[in-house]
Amino acid sequence: MRLNYRKEGFNLRKEIVEESDTVEKAITDYAKKNNIDVILIGTTGMSPAEEVFLGSVANNVIHHAHRPVFAIR
Repeated sequence: MRLNYRKEGFNLRKEIVEESDTVEKAITDYAKKNNIDVILIGTTGMSPAEEVFLGSVANNVIHHAHRPVFAIR
């Protein structure tokens, strides 16, 4: 599924990607493969302890992406 939105110089895309072992890797690989300028990702507001034990997709994307990441809480 792909949705495109263009307004004032922005090209926003939303796609469902199922090409990787983990969500984090799918996001970072997709961004790299498609030359995405910035990754926009939401966070769930986990506590630091929860992130250590449960992990965080947003946290892993922030640390492993080769693109700028804008995280929204």
